Amino acid sequence: MRNERFVLSCFITGIAAVAASVFFLGCETATTDQDVAVLQIQPQTAYLQGEGTSVLFTVTAKAYVDVGQGTSTTLTGKIYLPLQWSVSRPDLGRIAQETGNQALYVKVPGTEGQNVVNVRDQGGSEGMAVVNQQP
Repeated sequence: MRNERFVLSCFITGIAAVAASVFFLGCETATTDQDVAVLQIQPQTAYLQGEGTSVLFTVTAKAYVDVGQGTSTTLTGKIYLPLQWSVSRPDLGRIAQETGNQALYVKVPGTEGQNVVNVRDQGGSEGMAVVNQQP
């Protein structure tokens, strides 16, 4: 009788352990190791032509993109200020002014090419926009 209770106890403990592991392994969180937080910028692409042209970029939201699935979930209100703005080609243009979630990009007169505007928040999330410009 004692041996049967021991075997039954081990069996029930084993079943409970398997059930618990299936439960915990089967649950997914809102963000996984494959999720990447991306800042969304408007406009995503700007076209500038002529002298003294500029564009105002605005970070509108943060999206979590599942790299493996290619899906995204947009969450608003999760942008950590101040933002850090930069450009890939300062010879084409620069960030002339930054305020809150906006930045003013100004084209260098007479230049032509493509410039990438990068932004990063204090939480480490990044975003980018592209400026196509002609003289």
